[in-house]
Amino acid sequence: MGVQDMSAVTIVKYVFTACGCGLLLGGWLWYQDTRSFVDSAMVTGGTVVSFELSNSSKSRVSRPVVRFRDRQGKEIEFTSASGSYPPDYEEGEAVDVLYLPNKSHEAEISAWFPLWGGPTILGGLGAVFFLIGLSLFAFGSRLEGEPR
Repeated sequence: MGVQDMSAVTIVKYVFTACGCGLLLGGWLWYQDTRSFVDSAMVTGGTVVSFELSNSSKSRVSRPVVRFRDRQGKEIEFTSASGSYPPDYEEGEAVDVLYLPNKSHEAEISAWFPLWGGPTILGGLGAVFFLIGLSLFAFGSRLEGEPR
């Protein structure tokens, strides 16, 4: 079968399966990285001191800026990797913070979405693409009108 013999269904099943595998792998690696961070991190209290607002033509996102003290008493300020609009937090609100003892600047709010939202979304998208590709492998011949 040459390249010119490949039908659209054949191309789509390979592309969707490959993209699904890549997204699943990315989600799994991100999950492993987050799990390693959570396992190694210390927990302390912090305070939302402001918000970093980013505007685009289609959306507006507010990411909380949090201040906390590490175990040496040094004041650290970081911007959360996750944001929303309207904001999930209020200025002055107390939050739990996870940070690495030897890298205090690597910190995140201890909540589900800032930690696990990215890997979950990436893995979920990967699962959808992979399952569509897999089902095209299983049933694609029916779509192409070929006998099985």
